[in-house]
Amino acid sequence: MREAKEQNMLKRPFGDKIRTARKRKGLSLMVVSERAGISLSYLSQIENGRREPPDDKTIATLAVLLEIDIAELLKIAHQDKLRVELGLLNLGPKKRELAITLQRSWDELSELDASEIEKILSKFSN
Repeated sequence: MREAKEQNMLKRPFGDKIRTARKRKGLSLMVVSERAGISLSYLSQIENGRREPPDDKTIATLAVLLEIDIAELLKIAHQDKLRVELGLLNLGPKKRELAITLQRSWDELSELDASEIEKILSKFSN
């Protein structure tokens, strides 16, 4: 049950929509990232649900590039952002601050750091 809830929280319709449209058009991550003015790694993280949708201007650029209705893509992006924010609102202040800190620093963590955090968290999941 807990795993299903975690998977649902990680699921990001915006990234799925971008990936599906990109593949439908036969475009590589590199081509789309260059044309949209974002890094390849950032686009990959968006598609895989590891990053929030970008700003509205970039979303509009992606929509035009991938031939997706801009209003539809903006709606999906805002729903993604809202789901994450609402999830955080349900946490107490200490947990919310910890979740935000972890999310902001995630890309800079080494594998060793991630392993240490995983060890600590595993004590609470059993």
